[in-house]
Amino acid sequence: LQTLQTGGTALILPTTIGPADVPGLIAMNGITWMFLTPFHMRKLLHQFANADRPVLQQLRQLVVASSVLTADERTAARRRLSPNLVEQYGTALGGLHSVSFPADLLIAPDSVGRIVVGAEAEIVAKEDRPVPAGTIGEIRLRGPGYASAYYKDAEASARTFRNAPATIRRRRTR
Repeated sequence: LQTLQTGGTALILPTTIGPADVPGLIAMNGITWMFLTPFHMRKLLHQFANADRPVLQQLRQLVVASSVLTADERTAARRRLSPNLVEQYGTALGGLHSVSFPADLLIAPDSVGRIVVGAEAEIVAKEDRPVPAGTIGEIRLRGPGYASAYYKDAEASARTFRNAPATIRRRRTR
């Protein structure tokens, strides 16, 4: 949708298109922005495992979103697909939480990126206590557009949306 909002053209490829066909279709149609799920990105990485330069180099942005990539996958995608990799991370309940741009990925290849504007994140232990920097824990998110409860499910809401008055809207995720 954001492609159309900025005056771009959306091209939805038929399911009969294989990974080997993608670079030609991008070049033929003048595509400059592409969105992939990690599953589809991995298919392209497998197809172009021996590429000595990025096969989608003309893309201004190759956006991969929905679940976290490993540092090795990010490096491989920049090397074999496009140096203009942008990773977006979020959840179904909270939407987009963080974004990694090409420069971010070079500086911090293990990171899921920077928290999006208007959101807050905190790492906590299971008891909801904040943990020191570098400690593994659960992510507690807060922002104006985040859910504050499950629809008609008070029990699940109490487990998931701890310490969450409606005005704060905190969501726990792993």
